[in-house]
Amino acid sequence: MSHMQIVHDQRSSISFEPVFDVVVVGGGIVGCAIAYHLALRRARVIVLEQANIAAQQSSRAWGFIRQQGRHSAEMPLAAKACRMWETLEDELDADLEYVRSGILLAAETPEDEQRLNTALKAALSAGIRSDLIDSREISKLFPGERQEWVCGLFTPGDGHAEPVKASLAFAAAAKRLGVVFKENSRVIRLRRSASGNVSVVTADGVVRANQVVVAAGVGSAELVRGVGISIPVQPVRASVAQTNPSNKRLSVPVWSPRVAFRPKRDGSFYVSNGYRGIDAEHDIGLHSFGHFGKFIPTFIANRGVIQIRFGREALHTLRHQLRSRRLSIPNEEPEINQKLVGRNLEEFYRVFPELRTLGTRRTWAGRIDATPDLIPIMSRCGFENLMLVAGFNGHGFALAPAVGEVISSLILEGIASLDLDAFRLSRFSEGPLDRQSGAM
Repeated sequence: MSHMQIVHDQRSSISFEPVFDVVVVGGGIVGCAIAYHLALRRARVIVLEQANIAAQQSSRAWGFIRQQGRHSAEMPLAAKACRMWETLEDELDADLEYVRSGILLAAETPEDEQRLNTALKAALSAGIRSDLIDSREISKLFPGERQEWVCGLFTPGDGHAEPVKASLAFAAAAKRLGVVFKENSRVIRLRRSASGNVSVVTADGVVRANQVVVAAGVGSAELVRGVGISIPVQPVRASVAQTNPSNKRLSVPVWSPRVAFRPKRDGSFYVSNGYRGIDAEHDIGLHSFGHFGKFIPTFIANRGVIQIRFGREALHTLRHQLRSRRLSIPNEEPEINQKLVGRNLEEFYRVFPELRTLGTRRTWAGRIDATPDLIPIMSRCGFENLMLVAGFNGHGFALAPAVGEVISSLILEGIASLDLDAFRLSRFSEGPLDRQSGAM
């Protein structure tokens, strides 16, 4: 196996030059899971993170771990990930607050029921158990609660966990295996070398490697653009709330037409949008126009769910891009849509009116790296030593254990343990995309 060195600038404060086999750009849960699985295979790995581990997208996730409602291409990956989550606490020697609770996808109208039936057929075709249950069976999951759901799709193999704990646990386990993490390490750009490979330019020096993995979430597009690769990934912004703790102890997360919620161990709830409400907002910037045509069908199919905004967040992004002369997204905290948060909380209290006085512990917003067909890119792209793992559409948390295992096998053994053809970058230039209306 070839090795990698960090070649330091004379001004660098770092005095050692460790040798690695793989550099992973991005310290979110996907990057940490890839690093962990590479280290399990005895690779020497360094992870470069511009902020702190799990400080960006991975800390903003809902915590759902689901197979239901997925694009058919993601089903095998989701099924593998769900199986891995069941033993992950023991494997990583950490409390992840994991619960194999099942997840309920609820319906109110005939149109919602059709969505559930589509998801049920997809699950059964993939060999995943999902059960269509009526309102009486839903009431058994939430006894004594007011709800207007006529039926639901319950997938017992699904569950939930705490995103920050899981991300940090992957990082800690990777460190125990010898992975080096450099936090607050700004990657300035990728650089084409004379040999035709890609190296990583950081504020501390140049990282040259046999293998470079870009798993930098919304920052991935700007990084690979520097070596002539244009990818259709757009950032969208989502807002979430957490209630104060209550005495109510539930285990099953719900995604309904008007609200989604996940119960936590301490009795608090994460609360966000339903699948018929506003899911995310795209803030217009210079980055919006490179692949805008590919996203138009996605925006049309999800009108009312994804909204295009030109407000304060968009203006801030535009000023940043004009000053920096780059299409990157600012690192500052994204703007929280408090109006949307309030509406989601109101819908939550319609389900649990006795919790109306509970109050809100915190609210936050997060950026999601979206693709036109709503499935990720996991592909070599343009250079033999460059692997792109991005565009997870908010699904990276649930899929991370499987992604880490599959990508590490592809990098070190040349063969992925699951077929990744559907996630190739070239699909965006090969003809019509496989857009599946029932996928969420």
